[in-house]
Amino acid sequence: MEASGKSPKQLAEKLAQNPSVKAAYLADIGETVDVAMKQEERFTASQVRRSEKTIEAVGGEEALRNIIETDRANDNHDLAHTVLEKVREAEKAWAMEEFGWSEEKAQKKGRESNPPKLLILLNNAYDYMVTEDKGGKTGARYRCHAEGSARESTRSGCGGMDPAEGGEDSG
Repeated sequence: MEASGKSPKQLAEKLAQNPSVKAAYLADIGETVDVAMKQEERFTASQVRRSEKTIEAVGGEEALRNIIETDRANDNHDLAHTVLEKVREAEKAWAMEEFGWSEEKAQKKGRESNPPKLLILLNNAYDYMVTEDKGGKTGARYRCHAEGSARESTRSGCGGMDPAEGGEDSG
C-alpha cells in the first residue's frame, strides 16, 4: 500500500465528492438514496442558434443532410467545401448577434475561420439537426429522503451535506 502525501482533511474532502461515499454516509445516518433521471441539455441555447443559422445558410435541412451524407458516403468533403463561404457568413451573423460584435470585427474573425473549423461547424449543425431529442441525453440525479422531506441534488452533493465536515445538512 502506498502512503499519501495528503492530510486527513484533504483526503476527507476528496472522498466527500464521491457519490458512493455520499450514499454510504446517507445510509449510515438513516437516509435513503434513490436514483432519478433528469433531462440534461444536449445543446445550449447559443449552440442551437449557431446551428440554426448554419442550417439556414446552406439552404435548409434537406440541403445540409444531402451535403453531409453524400460527403460521408463518398469519404470526402467535396460538397461541404462548396458551402463553406455560406457557413462563414452564418458564423459572422451569429457572432454579431451573440457577442454584439460590429460587422467589421465579425468580418475579421470570419476571415480567420479556416476550412477545418468551418467543416466542424457544418457537422455540428448536422448533428443538431438529426438529434431527435433536442434535450439530448439523460443524467442521474440523486434524491435524498430524510424525515419526510425530499431534496434533490446533482451527483456533487445532497442538499448541502458535507460528510467531511461531520455530515450536518445545511440545505
